[in-house]
Amino acid sequence: MRKRQFPLVGGGTGYSSWVHLDDAASATVLAVEQQVSGVFNIVDDEPAPAGEWLPYLARCAGAKPPVRVPKWMARLSAGKSRCR
Repeated sequence: MRKRQFPLVGGGTGYSSWVHLDDAASATVLAVEQQVSGVFNIVDDEPAPAGEWLPYLARCAGAKPPVRVPKWMARLSAGKSRCR
């Protein structure tokens, strides 16, 4: 964050779902105790847009706000996403 290597792409409208380590551990223990199998998606029920969480993370780290990068420029270095 302090090196400003995590840019805010476009309008920052991409969403991320977070999970606290304790919640992930509790869900894992519950699945093992119940002897269930499969794939589980354990995340917060309120996903956050990058335009909100990335600047907040920078402030918490004592860093400057993230650099804003247009989508077209991000695609040049990262490639086009297959997901929409």
